[in-house]
Amino acid sequence: TEVQTVFCTNEQTVIYAQPSLNSSIILASCETGLPVQVTGITDNGFFRVCVSTDGSESYVAGDGLTPIP
Repeated sequence: TEVQTVFCTNEQTVIYAQPSLNSSIILASCETGLPVQVTGITDNGFFRVCVSTDGSESYVAGDGLTPIP
């Protein structure tokens, strides 16, 4: 599903290359509370995010991002 919103990182944030826990890990952890552009939600519960300067997509498991209060 296409989405355009911003969420924040949390203690469980791990950034993956594909929407799978078995995928390559791009970033194993990061600071809590960083804003992340969410561009979609996959059918298996991953957020599709854009965190790189070249605009390439990566993925965060559903519990890895928190809505901005």
